Amino acid sequence: MIAIYKKELRASFSGIMGYALITFYLLFSGVFITMNNLYGQNPAIESTYSYILFALLMIIPVLTMRSLAEERQSGTQLLLSSLPLRTLDYVLGKYFALLTLLALPIGLVGAYTVIFSFYGTVRPLSAILVTFALFLVAASMTAIGLFISSVTAHTLMAAVLTLGALLLIYYLPALVILLPATAVGSFIVFTILIIGVGGLIGYFTKSLNWGLLATALLEGTIVALLLFAPELLEGSAAKVIGLLSLTDRFEIFSVYGIFDLSAVIYFLSMCFLFLYFTVASLEKKRWN
Repeated sequence: MIAIYKKELRASFSGIMGYALITFYLLFSGVFITMNNLYGQNPAIESTYSYILFALLMIIPVLTMRSLAEERQSGTQLLLSSLPLRTLDYVLGKYFALLTLLALPIGLVGAYTVIFSFYGTVRPLSAILVTFALFLVAASMTAIGLFISSVTAHTLMAAVLTLGALLLIYYLPALVILLPATAVGSFIVFTILIIGVGGLIGYFTKSLNWGLLATALLEGTIVALLLFAPELLEGSAAKVIGLLSLTDRFEIFSVYGIFDLSAVIYFLSMCFLFLYFTVASLEKKRWN
């Protein structure tokens, strides 16, 4: 894992890509800090992090698109799969290299708190917490991007799909409002989600039967609720999907300055889940 980590980190800074992405993040952050903190005379940098979060949506798809999709396209991954290297070590090496690259600009922006402390009253603990939360959000998004890169063979497609997924997550709180609150509407939404879950189970277990069985069991439960307890379905789709929002949990740190342990557990769970998906996806391709 260490060898892969060093190789990826070295590759990020051997060209212009790593420097360009860091520069973009710092410029993007600097614009909003200037508008909200300097012109607004607001020393609390944590209130600006909700805007800075959007910069990650632009950076992470570009970072992750090359991680696995490019190696599949060039055939390098086939060579690596023949080496005595665990897939888990291979994925973690790439993942931690990406997190190191993201930690640099996130940490630099967090240092603005020290500068602001000379000109106003700041809340250092709150600033540290929101910087930590932003890094966890970045880690979650990176894991998602890494998984998408593992299932696509083209870098551009990986970038587009990752950007679409991250935008969907970012705007999820606004989209949830548009979901139907009726029992039938929730039933339709849950059916679409169940089909997706069944497809993932079938893909990772390499068994269509397991995917169909999981879909049938979950769909049977939803049908039973619709027939015998429709009141339980009313508005439930919006509530369940709303629980998946990364941005709502991040705002607990950035807007209210509160440490939320459940949000930290959720971010870490997203990282573990999509890293597991990535390893499973690569293992499936390795032995096919």
